[in-house]
Amino acid sequence: MRIHHLPDEVLTGAHPRARLLRLGVTRHQLDGADWRQTEHDRWAWAKAADNVTERIRQASTVLPGQSLVSGWAAAHLWGAVDLDGERHDGGSLPVPITVPRHVVCRRHRAVEVFRSTCQAEDVDVRSGIPVTSAVRTAFDLARLADDIREAVAQVDALLRAVPLELEQIAEYVERHRRSRGVPQARRVLTLASSRARSCQESRMRMMWVLDAGLPPPLVNVRLMNVQGHLLGMPDLFDEAAGLVGEYDGRHHASAVQRSVDSQRQEAMEGAGLLVVRLTAPDLITHRLRSVFRIKRLHARGLARDRTDQGWVVVP
Repeated sequence: MRIHHLPDEVLTGAHPRARLLRLGVTRHQLDGADWRQTEHDRWAWAKAADNVTERIRQASTVLPGQSLVSGWAAAHLWGAVDLDGERHDGGSLPVPITVPRHVVCRRHRAVEVFRSTCQAEDVDVRSGIPVTSAVRTAFDLARLADDIREAVAQVDALLRAVPLELEQIAEYVERHRRSRGVPQARRVLTLASSRARSCQESRMRMMWVLDAGLPPPLVNVRLMNVQGHLLGMPDLFDEAAGLVGEYDGRHHASAVQRSVDSQRQEAMEGAGLLVVRLTAPDLITHRLRSVFRIKRLHARGLARDRTDQGWVVVP
């Protein structure tokens, strides 16, 4: 097939069969290897880039005008690449789409429809796709997630990607205080942090606060020893207990990184700090044991002799 005769926009997203036929794609070609059916009466070019943005684009093209990509998918298009639409079990999340209440649309397997009114200020375009604005996206992430821990992790991810302040989101929440999910959104904003560096780190922080019941820790602050040498920038830190919390992701598995981690931990413990390290199984499979470990070390830290404290927090 002579692809170069087709408009570029046809080679991304999903399109009605009738449109493709008008542009010169034959029925035989649609049934072949170059095209694949994504929805009822929607075909996509099989050689389009296989990435999250393309999945979002294909999902967005099946819905009527005035619809906006929202939720995790909008956040991804805003630059929160940690939000890739993948579940912890490896499955894929549907693409959230916000549709005006008066617009008729039918169900689609690739999307999750939210009925809501959006004002002009709520509309933006990213990668050529209509999306909710950054602040509206944050509002939706905070209020619509089924689990407050995930809501915080998603809002943290968006805050890493865009220059958005928590105060801006809070003001938006109050302007829309009659909307669904506002109580949860308010709670999420008291827990969110722009300093978190990964979703797993955010989930560890929620275990620390919501499950272990400890005060909100400092996030990625610099710790120095009394000689003025940098000890590290721990993911989480409780100053009263002198307790460091570190999340070890996949990159910590290499021998080189393990060596670096061990040296840093030894330096911290030498300065009188306590360190708890968690991995992915600790956040899910061994959740109760992890909560116990955090609480036990926190209690030990509060009971320690502070006369030999060898560290300081540097803003």
